[in-house]
Amino acid sequence: MGLTAERKYDAARHIWLNLFQKSKQRGNQAISEKQTKFSIFISRWFQWNEYCWLIDYYNQNLVDKITSRLADQTAAVCQQRLNLLLELNPKFPDFLHFQAILQFHRGDTRDALNTIGEIEKLIPQGIATLFSRAFLTLWQRKYKPALRCFKRMAKLNCPPPFVLSVVAFYESLIAQYPDRHELKFGSAFVNDFFCDQQIAQENYRQFLDAAKNTIAYAPLDAYASERLSYLQSNASETR
Repeated sequence: MGLTAERKYDAARHIWLNLFQKSKQRGNQAISEKQTKFSIFISRWFQWNEYCWLIDYYNQNLVDKITSRLADQTAAVCQQRLNLLLELNPKFPDFLHFQAILQFHRGDTRDALNTIGEIEKLIPQGIATLFSRAFLTLWQRKYKPALRCFKRMAKLNCPPPFVLSVVAFYESLIAQYPDRHELKFGSAFVNDFFCDQQIAQENYRQFLDAAKNTIAYAPLDAYASERLSYLQSNASETR
């Protein structure tokens, strides 16, 4: 447990995996209630260690290459580790969410949305799933349903580290896809309601300038104009 707490996941994995395999070997034998509880304890810690490793590995090696084919091998490593977790706990929302991330990496946006739908059945009011649904629908260029998701997000109370990671994700994609102006809208929205309204104003302006005369962007354009006017009005009143 100490190694996992110290983020030494690889070192901890050898210990937890060994204990986990031993507990599995006893599966067909008659065991006491105490042994059963110990096996469950080992399994949960093994899963937690694996999941923490996955998050660290993803943040260091995949998040800024999420759509790049150059990261296919990295994603395959993640999938291999995730498969074991899903085998042990197929309905655990965090594991399913990571599956959706890997599906998006492979270009399977529809599959990713289906996985998000599975999580929503388990946790109807989940914060991360709503952010993911908004992003994935935006990525599909389905702007009206995406905007509905974003408006639902505005009512949430989100922890700062989470929303900062979302902004960083959008900004990473914006750098890779400068012509996907809807990403600038997504970043603007998250900043508007959760992070920095000054940055939100600049992002809304950039989106509106880029989206000029593009009919497909009309739903986002109207909302961005409305929010920018509101933020500018509020800013002038507080001066």
